[in-house]
Amino acid sequence: MELPEGAIVVPQVWPAGADDDKPSERKVFYTLYHRNPENNSPDSNHWGFPLPLVVWWDLWEQKVTSITYCYTGAEEDGRRLRTGPNTNPTQGYKSAEFFPELRGGSTRDDLKPLHVNQPEGPSFTVDGQLIQWQKWRFRVSFNYREGPVLHDVTYDGRRLFYRLSLSEMHVPYADPRPPLHLKQVFDFGDIGLGRSANSLENGFDCLGLMKYFDSSEVNSKGEGRVMKNVICCHEQDNGILWKHTNTPTGRAAVVRQRLLILQTIITVGNYDYIFAWQFDQVGGLHLDSRATGILSTSPIDPGKKSPFGTVVAPGVFGPSHQHFINLRIDPAIDGDNNTIVQEDVEACGLGPDDEHGIGFRVKQTPFKEAGYADANPLSGRVFKITNPNVINPISMSPVSYKLVPHPSQMRLAWRDGIIAKRAPFTQHHIWVTSYKDRELFAAGQYTNQSNGKAQGLEYFAGRRDNVDNTDIVLWHTFALTHIPRVEDFPVMPVETHMISLKPCNFFDANPALDVPLSNQAFNKSSTIDGPPSSCCGTGNAAPGGNGMQRKRTRKEMEEARSSEVGGVRESLNRQELGEATTRPDAAPAAPDQTNDASAPDWLGLLTTPAASSAYVWPDVFLQPVETGLELEAMMGDTTLPSLSASVTDQRLIQALENQAAVVQQGPDQEEGLQLYYYRFSGSTAIQPGVNRINLRLQRRTADSPTTSVPQPVAPDVPPSPSRALSDIFDTEGMPFTHIREPLFELFYRHLSQHFPAISRQRMNERLASGTMSQFLANCICALGARFVGDPQEPASQASGPFMAKALELVVPLTSLPATETTSGLILLAWASYGQGNDSGLWQFSGMAIRMGMDIGIHEVSEIYDSPQHVVRTRLLFWTLFITDRIIAFVTGRPASISEEVVEIPLPEDRDLSPDPARNTNEHPIELVEPVPFVYFVRLMIIVGRISNVLNGRRGKPRTLVTTPELESGLLDDLQVRLVQFFSTLPESLRWSADNFKHQHERGHSGMYLALHLWAHAVLALTYHPDLLKSASGTETPFSKSMSRNVQLALASSRQISECMVFADLVAKETYTSTPYLVQPLYVAGTALVQELGLMSRGNPAVVNPTDMFFVSLARQNFASLMKALCRMGEFWAAVDPVISILEKRSGMTRPDAKTRRNILISLPDHGLLRRFAADKNHPDNIAQPTDTSLRDSIARAQQNGPSEL
Repeated sequence: MELPEGAIVVPQVWPAGADDDKPSERKVFYTLYHRNPENNSPDSNHWGFPLPLVVWWDLWEQKVTSITYCYTGAEEDGRRLRTGPNTNPTQGYKSAEFFPELRGGSTRDDLKPLHVNQPEGPSFTVDGQLIQWQKWRFRVSFNYREGPVLHDVTYDGRRLFYRLSLSEMHVPYADPRPPLHLKQVFDFGDIGLGRSANSLENGFDCLGLMKYFDSSEVNSKGEGRVMKNVICCHEQDNGILWKHTNTPTGRAAVVRQRLLILQTIITVGNYDYIFAWQFDQVGGLHLDSRATGILSTSPIDPGKKSPFGTVVAPGVFGPSHQHFINLRIDPAIDGDNNTIVQEDVEACGLGPDDEHGIGFRVKQTPFKEAGYADANPLSGRVFKITNPNVINPISMSPVSYKLVPHPSQMRLAWRDGIIAKRAPFTQHHIWVTSYKDRELFAAGQYTNQSNGKAQGLEYFAGRRDNVDNTDIVLWHTFALTHIPRVEDFPVMPVETHMISLKPCNFFDANPALDVPLSNQAFNKSSTIDGPPSSCCGTGNAAPGGNGMQRKRTRKEMEEARSSEVGGVRESLNRQELGEATTRPDAAPAAPDQTNDASAPDWLGLLTTPAASSAYVWPDVFLQPVETGLELEAMMGDTTLPSLSASVTDQRLIQALENQAAVVQQGPDQEEGLQLYYYRFSGSTAIQPGVNRINLRLQRRTADSPTTSVPQPVAPDVPPSPSRALSDIFDTEGMPFTHIREPLFELFYRHLSQHFPAISRQRMNERLASGTMSQFLANCICALGARFVGDPQEPASQASGPFMAKALELVVPLTSLPATETTSGLILLAWASYGQGNDSGLWQFSGMAIRMGMDIGIHEVSEIYDSPQHVVRTRLLFWTLFITDRIIAFVTGRPASISEEVVEIPLPEDRDLSPDPARNTNEHPIELVEPVPFVYFVRLMIIVGRISNVLNGRRGKPRTLVTTPELESGLLDDLQVRLVQFFSTLPESLRWSADNFKHQHERGHSGMYLALHLWAHAVLALTYHPDLLKSASGTETPFSKSMSRNVQLALASSRQISECMVFADLVAKETYTSTPYLVQPLYVAGTALVQELGLMSRGNPAVVNPTDMFFVSLARQNFASLMKALCRMGEFWAAVDPVISILEKRSGMTRPDAKTRRNILISLPDHGLLRRFAADKNHPDNIAQPTDTSLRDSIARAQQNGPSEL
């Protein structure tokens, strides 16, 4: 053939067809192609360089048996070889590439991104092979021949189909010249749909949020392999589902359509096929079949053409062919016994009752015995799968699903030829047979080199079985007759066929009436009205008419700025008067599908000064100092007129109105002016005893923290005070999806193990149904934002907007207790702790506990609507219980939840299955194994009882019992219970390196660590109850502990340190995500400080080697605890005071200690100022605040208006 030296030949294998009905040898043949010599790339399109050779290979002998030349002339040339002048068939070919780097030239640069975004996750659920979505429920399997198969398909609990599968695909070619007339492949029977499946990829084959399914197969050598991502499952918007505009009112009701897609893509030689099952929201099921890929080409001599195909490139011939696909439908419409009814619509004609001849009606022809039929678009023919045993009460006809057949052209090959004998199912569109086991394939069980004797559909239907009101199978054959076009080369655009199965008198009404109406808040679409980089200008074109936005003059900018400021001031005034208002500068909602390539970075929005400062109360901030728990509160100028300038501080001003003697002093008397109150803490607290909390009023100076940070703006754009905030929240206070989604993910990753009632699945359901509480969403975001970016700065700043928005939203919610509000409050409590507001922790957790008790989540109730609701409520209560016991222990105060009122059972491991602490949606259902949360609840019950004994009644240590001896007995009993509980933990929850790693993989390592640290910390306090008392604390009989008990307490503390060292090595996020580890770490740190002190005092002059070793070990352990606390402090600001106390007691300052940051506080902390006692410098001149004076001041403010303040 005179191919050039070094030419590479690419073979393409074909199953050999048949010439007649006689048995043939086991052979395959190869068509040959020349790799593109211009690039010699393995990815080149060799189909553009066909060679006129066919090589025959004997599968049994494993050898080449013959080589055949192909005919390359036109029809008039007959079967002559080489009718062209060139002996080298590659001469005259032109490169026909489709990969951009091989094709050369440029690609389109005006196509902007279109993102498919589902920030709340998918609406479907997957449990192994079971898929549920929008009332649909079915299972999916995958096998080597049929590929994806659907099983037990139901809708709203009603049976529809037992099995749906692609039975066969047959592709006969129309070129009659040997040997290419043997291209008559059965793609599923000869090769296998499943074996040809692609491994699908995000962003290429599938867009949006995907769930992939894998499969497995055995190759020809008997070796198994996993086929990854052979099915992708996702949702897709499909336009409008239904709409009507009410003409009298002009109001429109619109519902958008969502589809669930199960897609598989296969490559069979040159062709690629896309098969996608589509489930809609009105009970319809559709099969979308698409053909693409490359034509199977053969050579043709220059200047020639053939009636059996099309010349698609110089020397390249694309033969005509047909694709036949058969769909097997095993129905179960409301039961196993069904009947197929053919329906045709026919005109009535003129008659006595229709003198105008306008009537037409449906003619029904039921199948009584197995047979076949053809589509007829002229009569509107459909085929109904009916259940004559179930009558629709509305239509008074049998319930049914109708198949709308594809009226494609059937087989063109000669009816008595071998192709017709091998594939008789290609003769008719519809076949109806009775159900028989193993009758799954339209062309018979064995198709490879079949000779027309395989028992397929013609045989099944030929039995003439009864198919009336019995178990039946419906088969539908549809086809693509492909006459190639030049536009189909070098790669073919998709050709699409759609088959539909639709309910027909199956329901009582439109089943999509309960789909929520479409709205902007849910869909978040936007209009094109943007900068010049978008498709059009702002409509404010310059005199040239070029559509570009002209630059504003300075005067216009000043006028716009004045107008904006005036609008904001007017809005504030309306808020003061109690009027409802919306932000005039609110940005449109961020779309879920956007082509905006320059969308603002959401983290940047949260950490800009405007965003972080606009949601704090502007004139009060908390200034931590290094002297223990003394806190300084700085306010604006200490005169009423200047304070009244801040609208948000009206309640604070009213509370201070009776402190006029304080705030109205002259500047010369302000130095040292303090207000204070007393706080009691029990013996288990960080700072036991009675503590005085000092707050100092100061005049604001230039160095004082301020909230009037200028809003950064782009050049020539007037500033907008609320601009950054409108980019975070919609008009209802819900964070936009592009901000909410990553913060929710951070919450699930770091904190879901601590709040199992707030599961990913439940939140996704709420978001999808539009019933998600804005308050709860902001609380989740506030906690998730703690883990954003650099923990040194952005975490606190990023949490700020959501904290303040939650505070804004919670006020009206307190009047109607609800579980979602309760959940939000407990999150808000810990978010406050993260912001450095430990008072907010017990305030908001107290609100959550009281609200939860108010709605009775601690009681057994029959009002819950589902078992899942019962479990969620139970998990929520025990989450509150944990927080309550922790706060009681850390503050040394009585718990809020009494054990006597608790009726609901303890949580069980199965309550958390599927596991809510999983970080992704990809984990299948796993065996139920012990969950740390469940056992931590049981530990907290014991901890609460020990706390009661150690702390006693407020202000009077250990007065629960009459004598220390009796109390000691109670403590000993609880100590035994604690040890028994800890020693009987399940094997997977005991402390070991393997268990820690396993729990980390499960997403439970934080709770696992808390379980062990709290057990050791409380055990240490039962051995040494006075461990945390300050040096000046009152001595009690318990401080005279035996040396053995002290050593046992130190052993538990060392164990805490060792656990933390291991956690620090394996996964630091284990403890940074667990805020309530502070108390165990503080207990261990205090014990180690005392150990160092005892050893120093025991031998101040001489330290022997043993003492030196233990001192060194204690210092190392203490340093590791301080390191962990400092790292926790980066995420939870309220840890800082604990670090300061340990530093002060140990005399060991952090080498990397940094200047403390100002921590902004919000309105709940203003409650501290309302509990002021008399000022120590002016005890006779300051009136004590009372409820009456406060009530009177509020009444005067309401009567005189805000301006009077």
